[in-house]
Amino acid sequence: MAALAETQQGDLLTSPARLRKIDLLRDKNIGKYLPLPQLVAVGDQSSGKSSLLESLTGIPFPRGQELCTRYATQITHRRERTNFINVTIIPGPGASPNEREELEKYHRPVSTTSELYDKLPTILLEVNQRMGIRTPQNPSGTKTFSEDVLKIEKCGPNEDYLTVIDVPGIFRITTNNVTTETDKSMVRNMVQKYIRDDQTIILAVLPCVVDIATQEILALAEQYDPTGQRTLGILTKPDLLRETAGKMFRGGDDEGNVFGDNERDILFKDEPRCTLPPDRLGVVALRQRLQHLLGDLTGKAFPKLRSETRHLLYRAQEDLARLGRSRQTMQEQQQFLVNVASEFQNLVRTALNADYSSCAVFDDDKFRLITNVLNAIEEFRTDFISSAHTYEFIRTSDNHSTVSLPRIADDGSPFERVPDLDGVIQTCKWMAQALYYVSRVIYKIHEFLVNALEVVCSDKRAREELLSRISEDVVTRYETSLQQARFLVNVERDGNPYTLNGFFRRKLAELQSRRMEKELSEKKSTQFDKSKANPAKVISMEDVQSTMRDKDDGKYIAEEVHDLIKSYYEVARDRFIDNIYLQIITHHLVSGEQSPLRLFSEAWVLGLAQERLDAIAGESSQTRSQRERLTRRIQDLSEAVAILR
Repeated sequence: MAALAETQQGDLLTSPARLRKIDLLRDKNIGKYLPLPQLVAVGDQSSGKSSLLESLTGIPFPRGQELCTRYATQITHRRERTNFINVTIIPGPGASPNEREELEKYHRPVSTTSELYDKLPTILLEVNQRMGIRTPQNPSGTKTFSEDVLKIEKCGPNEDYLTVIDVPGIFRITTNNVTTETDKSMVRNMVQKYIRDDQTIILAVLPCVVDIATQEILALAEQYDPTGQRTLGILTKPDLLRETAGKMFRGGDDEGNVFGDNERDILFKDEPRCTLPPDRLGVVALRQRLQHLLGDLTGKAFPKLRSETRHLLYRAQEDLARLGRSRQTMQEQQQFLVNVASEFQNLVRTALNADYSSCAVFDDDKFRLITNVLNAIEEFRTDFISSAHTYEFIRTSDNHSTVSLPRIADDGSPFERVPDLDGVIQTCKWMAQALYYVSRVIYKIHEFLVNALEVVCSDKRAREELLSRISEDVVTRYETSLQQARFLVNVERDGNPYTLNGFFRRKLAELQSRRMEKELSEKKSTQFDKSKANPAKVISMEDVQSTMRDKDDGKYIAEEVHDLIKSYYEVARDRFIDNIYLQIITHHLVSGEQSPLRLFSEAWVLGLAQERLDAIAGESSQTRSQRERLTRRIQDLSEAVAILR
């Protein structure tokens, strides 16, 4: 049978160059990313797959052993100048880097198929041990089945490019201390994984001695290939069928009996087999049928395979780029965080300079920091001027400027005491209003800080860890600004009222002048002067003296104190507003050295200890695993793109 397969392989393939590339892709494990054109033999245990594979590949599998049923076996033919056979292991998609390295080390070269036949039992025992398969010879193994693939590569000048994959046989009944329900499910899932791809030709192996209608493999094939265009049913063991005459033919099977070529020819010439269509009978017809199916499938799949490989490579590169640079060493972590800090400070400077056209993020109002701060301060100034005082001052324009001020005490003094002589009562609202507006600015700054970090640091874990690390110092700086606001209020309220501002004297003189002018305006008289065209309004000196002389002492003092307090209050109020803006908002919160916006900087990063640096910028185990997967995928797909050119 092996000799027959050897002589018939030359006519199998129509596109050897393409199929060679497909085999190279399979070696690179590209099949875990994209479905590759392939032949997969599936069936129940002892269904005759070993005989089928020997017929197709010329590789003589030993019968009566279960050594090859615990994992998929890939048999690949390649055309080379010399004859040789290599036996290796392709790690499964779930293999760890260490497992992958150990499995890829395995390599057993042999010269001929007969040598392979002799050494195959020993080779399979070694493979079982490498894969961790539990057998009587390897009781320390932890697996019953494996996703790793045994690869047997047969090369020679007369070989064509052909790959056939044999997967473990489906079984329904478990064996004590050998197989479990989990193993049964795993094998079924493994079979489904191989046959569900549109690029797989399903070789459904069915022994003639069973009821075809009850075979699970046909149901699975129909599930994934409803039209049957890529499914080929192969009936094995026809020699075991009992003839109506009562005799039974016995030939090759999976239990060790060899069915010779002459016996096969005799079997197929007898009734009723000789009445079957020749193109559906025997190994030669099977190989021709596979030639047509595989050639057609590969021709259709190749252009799509090229485009999908490039697309997957582009997506993997994009996903890796989104992770940013690797951050596993201290230098990498420091460089990452320095870059983030630099971008953050650039965004802060741009926001404070109101250069909103330089970046798209400023289309969102919450990033327009200096505008939001100035709007809040302007609102503070307006509200503070209109409502921060406890009592309204008397305006000289009032119709009754002589209205008494509120009486604070009546101790028999000859005059009313002016309220708020020490400034405390009139400034009762200052503390609440100042803290309210400073808190509003703090909110705007913190909102900007959090959103700016989200812009410059896409890694959520690193961003949250960074915020956690700086939040205590940031809050301390916020509290310092609030404490400074309280200090400014206390200075104005608790200290002696004093100012060097010339506005105070000018304001006081203005108030007194306006009051005198209002009082004297009632005593104006019209005087006609022949030398002047229009009459003039005049006030006699006697009226001026009487106005000053006849004013009640209490009223006079009250007006004097009122004007003093009003003049000083306006000076103190404007000074306080300026101090809130300059000292609290500008210096403490926005642009001073201790501004919370200045905290996260390159200098701060460079001062971090290695432990804290790793806690902030170090990659999580999930990110590291994802980076390793993407790096490996990019490497595999890059090689695939090069192969497919």
